[in-house]
Amino acid sequence: MSQLRPEWCERGKAGADSGPITELPWAEIMSSALGVLKWTPNMFWGAGFYEYTAAMKGHLISQGIDLKPAMTREDFLDLKDEVNAAEKTKRLPNA
Repeated sequence: MSQLRPEWCERGKAGADSGPITELPWAEIMSSALGVLKWTPNMFWGAGFYEYTAAMKGHLISQGIDLKPAMTREDFLDLKDEVNAAEKTKRLPNA
């Protein structure tokens, strides 16, 4: 069992997540909280992950960064089909 997952948290039991827990990039999380958000260490350690992500989201939006969800595979394939159809109409017929 992973050292990051508590003994009681196993797949199929209450509190289990849908996938494996991987190590969080604590150095980057802490540097963005302390450096970008200007939190004190007490604020950082007193906040939960939800508060941190909400604060970072608010900061990114305030900087004009678009946080819309990424394009889905279906959207990508539709766009690809549209581009391919447009390219076919631009080609010259074989001589």
